[in-house]
Amino acid sequence: MNKVFLIIQREFLNRVQKKSFLITTILVPLIFPAIIGGMIYYMVKESESAKADVVQVVDESGKFNFTNSKRFTYVKLSMPLEQAKKAYNQTDDFALLYVPQFDIYKPEGLTIYTKENPSAEKVGNLERTLAERIRELKLEHYKVDEATLKALRTEVDLKQVSLGETGEEKASNSLLLYGVGFVLGILIYMFVLIYGIQIMQGVIDEKTSKIVEVIVSSVKPFQLMMGKVIGIASVGLLQFLIWIVISVTVSTVLMTKFGYQPPQKQVYDQVSKQAESGGTIDAISDGPSEGGPSKMQENFQNFMGLPFAKIISVFVFYFLGGY
Repeated sequence: MNKVFLIIQREFLNRVQKKSFLITTILVPLIFPAIIGGMIYYMVKESESAKADVVQVVDESGKFNFTNSKRFTYVKLSMPLEQAKKAYNQTDDFALLYVPQFDIYKPEGLTIYTKENPSAEKVGNLERTLAERIRELKLEHYKVDEATLKALRTEVDLKQVSLGETGEEKASNSLLLYGVGFVLGILIYMFVLIYGIQIMQGVIDEKTSKIVEVIVSSVKPFQLMMGKVIGIASVGLLQFLIWIVISVTVSTVLMTKFGYQPPQKQVYDQVSKQAESGGTIDAISDGPSEGGPSKMQENFQNFMGLPFAKIISVFVFYFLGGY
């Protein structure tokens, strides 16, 4: 067993002490959020500074009254379609929208003319605008106002409770459990693939340099491979733990800087308010009643109620067994 421990120690320290390990451990959890944040930042800036696209409209049905938005500026034309096409070709406008006479229950013939292939986002935006107006026409036909329609809509949010063998009730969330399992499964796959390659590369290097012949003369092949697997897998677990700490720290700092409260801070504030008003902490877990927790707080409470000891132990078991 001492020989296996020595191999584990050698493999672990040999990789942890490398500069590449420190660089990837620190930079990887920062690079991807930085890339995503940069893309979102430039998309927001571009949308704020971008001019509205001009859409010429030939509405033969007379059922539409387009309202200008940040995305589109509508110019209504009172001319035949063929003449409108010629006029559109002489401009730099984004598109020509043709709306013929149509049946609101079977809208056909609506066409958009463009000089270049438009993006799916722009076409989808126009489609949603048209669909919303057709929906309003249907409501008018059935003499149903929007307020009545909203009153008919009912959302049911089932409260999930896990019932133990002893009758103990515990809040549950199947979507949260699925998400945690899915993310951890992907992480296991990634780490086993990445560090499995390192194990293979280490064996190849030792066989090439003939070092393995010397090592096998002192330890059994099973002990050698066991030490390599556990040692290199431990490097992966350490790196994963460091990534979690860095990600949580960076996200908390950024949320605080931009004025967002972390979920744990929101729950703490909610508990404080309940205590100051003479309530109890149990009132928070009763559900989203008046003065009760928000959906985010409930999800955070469900997350904190997960069996982390079991999750970690199972994760480590399958992580090591994956090799």
